[in-house]
Amino acid sequence: MNDQMLSFAASSARFLQEVTVDCCQQFYWMTIAAGIFGFLMACGIGANDVANAFATSVAAKSVSLKQAVIIASICEFGGAMLLGASVTETIKGKMIDTSIYADEPGVLMYGMLTSLVSASFILFVANYLALPVSTTHTIVGSIVGFSLAAKGFSSIVWKEINTRGCFLST
Repeated sequence: MNDQMLSFAASSARFLQEVTVDCCQQFYWMTIAAGIFGFLMACGIGANDVANAFATSVAAKSVSLKQAVIIASICEFGGAMLLGASVTETIKGKMIDTSIYADEPGVLMYGMLTSLVSASFILFVANYLALPVSTTHTIVGSIVGFSLAAKGFSSIVWKEINTRGCFLST
């Protein structure tokens, strides 16, 4: 009896490992793409925020460009490390009703990835053209847009959207 239980446990473990590997390999490319576009989004956010925060100080010669870059690097990195988790929590789960996607997690994953790609593109184009742009409005607008297209108006938590960013008033 002990050998049968051990054999059953071993075959179950092999089965679960095969299923997990197949499932994970299906979306492995998404992880790589999200890493690449997440890096590009971070570069776009950094370029946009640093320009907004330090343009006046550098133009007034209060700090040199090199000093501004050093100060901004420390502050941007510190802010991301200290506050990034709460921002990510809000972005990923409070603006849209993710329970609607419970039966279709692939749609949510594709939607979040396309939101990241489109927001990265918008930020880079706006930075290149020296246009003022809100990074928050960019990513929130992308996520709301994908969720509207995928599941309609009921998928958006409108109260949270308006509270967080005053999007309805801007």
